[in-house]
Amino acid sequence: MTEASFYKLAEGVSFEAVSDGSVVLVFRSGQLYSCNETSTAFLTELDGKQSVGQVAAAMALRFDAAPEEILADIGAIAAKMLFEGIIVSAT
Repeated sequence: MTEASFYKLAEGVSFEAVSDGSVVLVFRSGQLYSCNETSTAFLTELDGKQSVGQVAAAMALRFDAAPEEILADIGAIAAKMLFEGIIVSAT
């Protein structure tokens, strides 16, 4: 993953924000994941049209943090979500 990467939710994945985070359902496996505030913000910004760098910049404003710090956090989040089939490359 680089700052120039683009991702989106995978087909067959449902994402729903709830009061203290969000839930993600992967239909093909039946896996249900609960997400914290950071993961929820990442998935909310992830539309396949914004690069990871743009998503990190938006999240940095939201969380009043350095974009580099956010980028490091979402790098780990994206890697896990890619492995689990929650997100896919949008390019």
